[in-house]
Amino acid sequence: MNGWNEYPFVRILFAFLAGVLLNLVFNLEVTFWLLSISVVVTVLIHLFAKNKKVRLYRYAAFIGVSLQCSILLAGNVITYYSIGFNNPFHFIHSTKTATSFTVKIVEPIIEKEKSYKGVAEVLQCTSASVGQKVFGRTLIYFPKDSLSRLIKYGDVLQVMNRFQEMKTPMNPDEFNYKKYLWYREIYATAFLKDKEWIKLPQNIINPLYHYTFHLRDLSLNAIRNFISSEREAAVAESLVIGYRDDMKGETTASYTAAGVVHVLAVSGSHVGIIFAMLHQLLFFLNRKKHGKLIQSCIIITLIWLFALLTGLSGSVIRAATMFSFITLGQNLKRSVNINNILACSAFFLLVINPLLIADVGFQLSYLAVFGITSLSKHINGWLLSENRLIDYLWKIVAMSLAAQIATMPLTLYYFNQFPSYFLVANLVVIPAAALILHLGILLIVLQFIAPIAALMGQLTCKIIHMLNEFIANIQALPHAVIPLPAISIVAAASIGLIIIFITQFFLSSRKRWLFCAFISVAILIAAQSYNSLIQHKQIRVILYSLKGNSILEFRNGKEALLFQQGSPSLIQTKYLLRNWQLNGVEQYLTPFKNDSSEKSLTNHLFRKDAFFQFYNFRLAVVRDPKDLMGDGKKIPVDAVIISHNPKIKITELLRSFNTTTLVIDANNAPYRISQWKSEAKLLGVRMHDVNTDGAFIVKI
Repeated sequence: MNGWNEYPFVRILFAFLAGVLLNLVFNLEVTFWLLSISVVVTVLIHLFAKNKKVRLYRYAAFIGVSLQCSILLAGNVITYYSIGFNNPFHFIHSTKTATSFTVKIVEPIIEKEKSYKGVAEVLQCTSASVGQKVFGRTLIYFPKDSLSRLIKYGDVLQVMNRFQEMKTPMNPDEFNYKKYLWYREIYATAFLKDKEWIKLPQNIINPLYHYTFHLRDLSLNAIRNFISSEREAAVAESLVIGYRDDMKGETTASYTAAGVVHVLAVSGSHVGIIFAMLHQLLFFLNRKKHGKLIQSCIIITLIWLFALLTGLSGSVIRAATMFSFITLGQNLKRSVNINNILACSAFFLLVINPLLIADVGFQLSYLAVFGITSLSKHINGWLLSENRLIDYLWKIVAMSLAAQIATMPLTLYYFNQFPSYFLVANLVVIPAAALILHLGILLIVLQFIAPIAALMGQLTCKIIHMLNEFIANIQALPHAVIPLPAISIVAAASIGLIIIFITQFFLSSRKRWLFCAFISVAILIAAQSYNSLIQHKQIRVILYSLKGNSILEFRNGKEALLFQQGSPSLIQTKYLLRNWQLNGVEQYLTPFKNDSSEKSLTNHLFRKDAFFQFYNFRLAVVRDPKDLMGDGKKIPVDAVIISHNPKIKITELLRSFNTTTLVIDANNAPYRISQWKSEAKLLGVRMHDVNTDGAFIVKI
């Protein structure tokens, strides 16, 4: 690295990010007046610095620190005001009082299995016949009927107030969909029935977006009409225009296991291909007066049109912004430092929307491009060949390896797995993806010339089919995906520092970088050892909230025993496996038979019929009236689980068990749950319903 002076936007970006993270992670909010004071002080310091008599220029470091502090505070303040929830006019603050809302559909609706999903902008809330302007985005689910299917972009609807805030995860380590939507400024959703909405006569559209959605529909129709196979058409939609709603989970899982799922999301590599293609097509403009300026304007316009066509995903926005800056820099005949341009584009985007920093795709795409620009040129030097094919293949290996190294800390932190054959897969997938992208664009452009479009569609379909088969074979290889234990944010940061320090050591041969790497390794070992110790000491009882199923788990360190009734769905099974992986559970045992009396989990769990004792925690599971004691004796237990919809009353339970906690399992009927809750409330008994209160967890 040639010094920080070459990277002004890197310094600015780090300071701004610090302010954003102070708000989002630590909930530290800075007032606007403090930012104003900081800016004034910074300006005064710089003005005094120009006065040679004061000679403040000797203290340039203090001037830099004052500027960085102002940028940090600006990041914090901008983040606060960018969060819609903090604005009193956001519609979320009216959901408890309003009777109806006026909303505008801002994207074409998407057909789901049992409903239509629409993204809407809330315009007005109505309460007691009085309307008030509000704002905010939401998700609305409409019933599958003939009226709902006619809803289109720009339609204005009057909807009943059926908005509900998203629920927090019902089970430990479950995907937090509420948090996911919160970072997209969606705080409530609505599920509407027939006659709970009406279409108003007005229509509000943005001409640019309207044209963009029209183009996307034309593109989707071209792909669907001329690519006969549904699976191949879905891959083409995802790879060419970033439309993933038709993608099956099995296909995504195959690409993920092979380490090439990045090609299914239109990202920087796709924009880079289009950027290079446009440069080649418009080369003739370089010979004309002002031709370079015209070329730059055309390239920037088409790149952003492509970004709009793909739905403005975080990775495409980053890539379009970055290539726009590169194009402008080249047109101004100035040297372009790619990492400074990268930081500049990130800063520009985060000023507009600081919440983008929470987008995993945004994070990974920036790290991948940073890795490619910083490491691939050095990896290229490991193998020099005059053979063009070998040189081309090695450049692909270098790019894949550089991107994988740079993104490794985050991929391990978020996904806890490693694709073993990612290098082999990328050797085939990257050239194939570039070819499919070119063919897909040609298919969309030439769709009205049926014979040529049919030929392009057949060729694209065959290439995608071969690519899918190749990916499936990679996935079928032994140890294609290596599952890894969960790592903390400290461990992920340590891995990132190890990569940086070792890279710097090989580039500069300075031993201090190696020493820093050893310190980072020590921190990593300490963080993982602490995490392993916590997992080894975990002792808990968990009754999961899995709809229609009863799954009771006794966990002792890294061993778990399950008692299960019902058949969990594929999604529920995947959740359980991931939960055990994240918590270091290495062995999960099959349940005992219903009439057994045994001991397990290193003799700390005892079971006889419907009774369990795990360490000093006593539990009864009532699935049938026969499980109640008929001799008039009350057995003391810490909790009673009501499961499998038994025909009993709470008073009957309390005559058999001396307990303060009743737990309702996830396989009981709603009407019976309502009866039990009413009875328990009258009796003053604490009741935990896993259907509404989440999993029942006891830490011992």
